[in-house]
Amino acid sequence: MTSPSDICKKITKEILPAVRAAIAQDLKKYDYTEEKIASALGVDQVAISKYLNNRYSKQIKTLSVYIIRNKLDASIVDAIRAGEPSSRIDKSIDQLCNKIFISRYSPKAEEKANNA
Repeated sequence: MTSPSDICKKITKEILPAVRAAIAQDLKKYDYTEEKIASALGVDQVAISKYLNNRYSKQIKTLSVYIIRNKLDASIVDAIRAGEPSSRIDKSIDQLCNKIFISRYSPKAEEKANNA
């Protein structure tokens, strides 16, 4: 069984950085600067530089590619580009992190992967 601590670690150490990396990659396509991306995501420019230059773990890279390929961050990118309030952006990011956790890391998802 997955403990709340395990869930929190998975989201904060892997899923959230992957979501941010995917969003950063997509915003860069619209000529957003690292500073503007950092401001939109509430992180510092150094973190965005790492995301844009692929200086993070293989797990984060794999998950960010999955997010981009499946356009899971598209509505968040659109909301940022439309100037939506940061509270709405943060809520959308939280919802995406939870959706990814449930679909990829919940006990049912693990069971399904083990039976494949």
